[in-house]
Amino acid sequence: MSNDLVVSQETAQRSFKSALNLFVGQGKRYSCLELSAASGVCKRTIESYKAGDAMHSLERYQSLCSVLGQAFFAATIKHLPFEVRSTETTDISPPQLLTELLPTSGLMAEFLEDGRLDHQERAKLKPALADLRQRITEMENSLSANR
Repeated sequence: MSNDLVVSQETAQRSFKSALNLFVGQGKRYSCLELSAASGVCKRTIESYKAGDAMHSLERYQSLCSVLGQAFFAATIKHLPFEVRSTETTDISPPQLLTELLPTSGLMAEFLEDGRLDHQERAKLKPALADLRQRITEMENSLSANR
């Protein structure tokens, strides 16, 4: 029986480093400091992962996946011969997103008729935008996972 791994450590580390650099850094959704605070993984450790100087443990990998999401997970395993598909109820299709976008757009148009947002309009708009941001992120993750 052979002791050769199906996926080499070098391949796994290169894939992880590439995915991490896609999602973390200047101009990205998370900085190393923000990811550290959200995941519990030390900032210096994350920087080492980004540089390819260290390999993650399973616990740290799962912590990072929990924060960075399904698209990050899919990017870390893109070298494998299968694709990631979500079975989560949060998956959203483009028509569903459009359906949810239209009422928020109408609300914004109504609020901006006078050319400004007052404090009451801001208070009403803030949760609607937060919900919409969540749904857009879900759509983005779904599209990334289904490449």
